[in-house]
Formats: sequence, structure tokens, C-alpha cells
Amino acid sequence: MASHRTCSANTFSPSRTTSFWTHSMTRLTKTEAANGLTKLNWMAQLWPDEGRRKIFRRLDRNPSKTLPLIIDVALESGDPIGRIAAEWFAAHPDSALAHQIEPSIPHQTVVLRELAAETAAILHADAAAIDDRSETVLSERARTLNNLSNRLSDLGRREQALAAIEEAVALRRTLAAARPDAFTPDLAQSLNNLSNRLSELGRREEALAAIEEAVTLRRTLAAARPDAFTPDLASSLNNLSIRLSDLERREEALAAIEEAMALYRTLAAARPEAFTPDFAMVLNNLSNMLSALGRREEALAASEEAVALRRTLAAARPDAFTPDLASSLNNLSNGLSALGRREQALAAIEEAVALRRTLAAARPDAFTPDLAQSLNNLSNGLSALGRREEALAASEEAVTLYRTLAAARPDAFTPDLARLLYVRGSILWAQGEHAEAAASFAEGLRLLAPFVERLPQAHGDLAAGLLRDHRQSLRDAGQEPDAALLGPIRRILAEAGIITAEEDEDAG
Repeated sequence: MASHRTCSANTFSPSRTTSFWTHSMTRLTKTEAANGLTKLNWMAQLWPDEGRRKIFRRLDRNPSKTLPLIIDVALESGDPIGRIAAEWFAAHPDSALAHQIEPSIPHQTVVLRELAAETAAILHADAAAIDDRSETVLSERARTLNNLSNRLSDLGRREQALAAIEEAVALRRTLAAARPDAFTPDLAQSLNNLSNRLSELGRREEALAAIEEAVTLRRTLAAARPDAFTPDLASSLNNLSIRLSDLERREEALAAIEEAMALYRTLAAARPEAFTPDFAMVLNNLSNMLSALGRREEALAASEEAVALRRTLAAARPDAFTPDLASSLNNLSNGLSALGRREQALAAIEEAVALRRTLAAARPDAFTPDLAQSLNNLSNGLSALGRREEALAASEEAVTLYRTLAAARPDAFTPDLARLLYVRGSILWAQGEHAEAAASFAEGLRLLAPFVERLPQAHGDLAAGLLRDHRQSLRDAGQEPDAALLGPIRRILAEAGIITAEEDEDAG
């Protein structure tokens, strides 16, 4: 039997690398060059500075051949080579090279997010530098802004992503006003993305207005040319459903997602490779909408189908679909828990947390919100099984993460922090720590109060739950309520019809 030599941290060091690794690209075949870059990627994992220096050297020598190979290597062997390439590209911007590699970077990727954003930034800078207001130039400028916004959003750079898409919408609105047949599809695309960016920053009403306009435009386009524009309409209907759900307009949200589902089911049946990821996305969201309306068995069925599809997708292309799988596992756990299948619910959320913890460790700006969400659900799952100390630990970790998120982006994350404080308070209360529970509920109410005043229908159910349990935990702790805190919230909830007059009186 032939022996196989194994490299390890003990037998392999930067000082022992062969000259093969640093040959000019012109003296290597493509396969040899890719293998060398794979080894350099491994080196960068073990010895970051040395690996980075050698990858930079390869890029310096022949960027037009090395950078495309790095894309392949990153997709095959993971971090950190994509991030290193992005760092090099930022220091050596080249619009011709950016145009060369842009088509090779997948729309859905984790390991190439930094390189994708840097490429998009270079292409936009190139388009913006042209001193020309012609239709062709403005159209290309808008396209690069639209793409830059998506890539910035993928990195969690939400404010910059919003600024880019707002500029793209303004340009495309002007173009569509002059030539609607040519540019209305582009305007609808950017409005769809504008809605996403606004939602990411907690601007829910504006996000809904943008997606409603996008749906209107795309419905007209799809009616005239269904083969060309039905996929776009389905995408916007999915986003419309989410925006409506964010404002607690649950029946309308369900109607929108069911329409999107019908369209995507047909599309996926005809072209599964193209549309199965979208179909899985809509199934995932359908599960949420059904659950919100108490249709638990249907919600679970949709969630299970989404997980099955996304598990297959993630097995084939983990870089593209692992975040989606984690999202569906998170929802599956909720669905199982709602039907009393607690052990299975815990298994699903533990898998989701493990996936999201890995993602957040590499790219915290992009994935920390998802990790915090799953930690909160893990806390619920552990608490339901009586594992309260572990539940409290998971809840505390989630609250800590969300405090940081809410401090940076209060509109986007403060309502979620209030929800997590509610869960934390419930666990403390179940452990008999009534005063601590009351304090957690009170903090949640203080944080949520301005949001309830602005959008009572969107935040009223959470506020009502916090109010009720805060009152009861105060009684258990032998403490008096804070009328200055509770009075205004009770009044808003009563006026909005979220609590009854009897409940309001009882709250006093």
C-alpha cells in the first residue's frame, strides 16, 4: 500500500514552503496554480500574516489570472483567501479586472462577500467618474449602485447600502419617466431592493410603500410579458408579504405569500435548478405567515418542506445556502415547539445556532442578528424542557448581542431587544426571581414605548404581553407599579383596541 504523507501544524511551516508556491503564474498550469492557491489558503488559516503576504505576491505578479482562480479556491476551500483578495483589490483597484471577475462571483455567497463588495465599489466608481449624462451612462451608473447596495447589505453595512439604493432609485425613476418601456423593469428592481434596505433599518412604513410600488409595476409588466416578468413579480410579492407581516397585517401578508407561492411552484416545476431556491424561500416565509394566524399544522408542513429543500441545496453549495438552511431550521424549531414536539424543536434550534455561530464568528456584522435571534429561540426551547439555567444563559447571550445591535441601530433592533427582554423576564419569573423578572419586563416596556406610540398595531401585542406580565411579576415581588411608565402605554393600547377597558382597569 502506498504511504500518504500528512501535513500538520507540526510538520509544515512557512519557512519550508517550496518554490513551487511562488512560481510565476505563466509557468504553471491552471490546475497547478489553483492547487498552489489552495495550499496558500490553508497557510493563511494557520499563519495569517505569512499566508496573506504570499497571496498578495501572487496577485501582484499576475492579477488577471490569479483573481479568477482565487474565486474558485474560495468557493471550494473557504476563508480567508476571499477576504485577502478583497483587501488586495481595495489597494489596487482596476476597473477592467473588476469587469472580468464580476460575472464569476455568485449572487449568493458568504466567503466572497468582501470581494463582491469591493468589485461592486470599483465598478460604481468607474461609472460615476464618467462626465456624461447620457442615458447609457446613467443607466450603467444606476446598475452599479443597485448591485453595490446588495453587496453592502450582505456585509451588514446597512446605512451605506441604503444610500446607494436611494441614489439608484432616483436615477432609474428619471430614466423610466423619459422611456418607461425601457426602464420601468429597472425601476421596479431598485424599488424592491429599496424596500429591503429600509426594512433592515427598521423603517417599516417606508419599506411597505416601496414594495407596494414595485409590486404594482411588476404586476403590469408580468401581465404584458409573463415569461419575462413573472419571476420578478413573485419575488416582490414575497417581500410584500414580509413588509405586511412586519406591520401585523397578517391576513394581507398571507394572501401575498400565497400568490407568490403559486407563481414559484409553477416556475420551480418547469425549471427546478433556477427556481427551487426561491421556492424554498417562499415556503419558509409561508410557514411564518401561517403560524402567525394560528394555522400550526400547515405552518409546520411548509417549514419541513423548506428545510428539506434547503438541506439539499446546502449540501451541494454550502457557501450559498447554509445561511438559508439555518433560517429554515430556526423556523422549523418554532413550528415544532408550537405543536408540543419539544425535543425535536430543541434539536432543530441547536443545529441553527451552531450554523449561525460559525457564520457570525467569521462575519459578525452580517450574521450576529441572526445568531441572536436563534439564541433567543434556543432559550425558549430549553425553558420548555425545564432546563432553566441553560435557558437563562442563552437568553443572556442573546440580550447582550442585541444591546450592542440596538445601540448602533435603534430603529432596526430595539423592538427585538424588547422581545428578548420579555423572554428573559419570563425565564427569571419561572425561576421565582420575581423582582428581577419585573425589572426585565420594565426595561422592555421602556424601550418599546416610543415604537408603540408610533406604530401601535405593529408593536401592540408585544407591549400588551410585557404590560401584563410586568404587572403580575410586580405583585409576586410585592412591589408597586410605576404609573409614569405604564400609564401612557396602557392608554395607547386601549385606544388602539389592543387591550380592553376592563384589562386597562385591571392593569391599574
